[in-house]
Amino acid sequence: MQKQVIIIGAGLAGLSAAKKLKEQNIPFVLLEATERVGGKIDSVTHDNGHYFELGPQFFNDDMHAFNQLLSDAHITVVETALDSESIEVDDYRKLDVSPIFQKLHTTGDVPLAEDVPLQTLYEKVITNEQERHIVESYFCEILNIQPSQVSAIASIASNKRYISEQNDLLLQGAKPFKMLTQYLASLFQEELFTNHPVTAIRKMNDGYEVHTKKQVFHANAVIIAVPPTIASQIQFSDSLVTHFMPALRSYLDGAIIKITWLYPRKFWQDKQLLHGIIYTSVPGVSVVDSSKKQEDARLTMFIGAQIAQEFDKVDATIRLQKATALLKQYFGEIANNYMDVQESVWVNHPYCGGGYSAKVKFCGLIDAPEILRTPHENVVFASSEVALKFPNFMEGAIQAGYTAVDELKLKK
Repeated sequence: MQKQVIIIGAGLAGLSAAKKLKEQNIPFVLLEATERVGGKIDSVTHDNGHYFELGPQFFNDDMHAFNQLLSDAHITVVETALDSESIEVDDYRKLDVSPIFQKLHTTGDVPLAEDVPLQTLYEKVITNEQERHIVESYFCEILNIQPSQVSAIASIASNKRYISEQNDLLLQGAKPFKMLTQYLASLFQEELFTNHPVTAIRKMNDGYEVHTKKQVFHANAVIIAVPPTIASQIQFSDSLVTHFMPALRSYLDGAIIKITWLYPRKFWQDKQLLHGIIYTSVPGVSVVDSSKKQEDARLTMFIGAQIAQEFDKVDATIRLQKATALLKQYFGEIANNYMDVQESVWVNHPYCGGGYSAKVKFCGLIDAPEILRTPHENVVFASSEVALKFPNFMEGAIQAGYTAVDELKLKK
């Protein structure tokens, strides 16, 4: 039986699209390349009961769709241990970096007659050399890509679609987010096919053939809910290649390594209310207090861009030693006194890409997100990168999945 829709990718965007189709009684199948659902959302629980988010972890009150899904899955929300007086510092001066980022916000007002690398743009505003080191390190971590490779215009446009004044680290879940994606998958078990990596999408007279390594599926429409860099590896019919491939190839994958240490107490607040550190000695490394209010004491290190690629090449034991050494560089030997630790590596993943999300590169199509989220021949893309609201966040992935269903021409 031919389905109306085939969804490729059971990350949060694909799961959200499937949920909406299920609610509208539109027949579909959901194809996932790996053995599990969730994409970059994944969690691990140690034998001692401590759990860690391997992928995205934080959100805020303005991310309504994500908050609603958590409520549906009976996952309560807890506040991150943010203090209004706490500060983020750099590792060299050990001073508050907020004045630098206030200055950086003005880059969005710099008129651009043509696209430039993001680094070129912020260097027009940030003239102090040490401040430039701080900003470069910040972007290497937050974008997971060297700022010299990223489109300034596309980056500004993406930032404007983050429609919130709230800190994006404000909230966390009280249970592992893996439970959320498992809950969503439980809503449509009959329609879900795991271990089905898609190799080709072919236009037929009556719709589409979607080829996996195991089977061929048929449908009237296709939602491609994987990162653009992963989608670009699929074989498409000629008309789809002509329309979509330039936009898909406008993206670069990032690279991120996330390491969280659990401690007996918050020693990092012994001398000052410290929320985070941006390292300039190793550009692309930052540390945040990821503790939940009135619960545990955790520090999370994010290692992005080129340094993440370098850390990925070494053994996990050596990688932890190198990362802990960076903590000791700032805090001293007390950083060794952790009770538990967990790392996750998002570098060159074959089906999730690298980093938090892909970014539009300099010399890429700056309207690539719009091209991909607009249906063509009843094919549309849905991933956090193309979201109209909160791109590159979990909320954005949900919004992209919902929007893709709304935009397709489907019989209800």
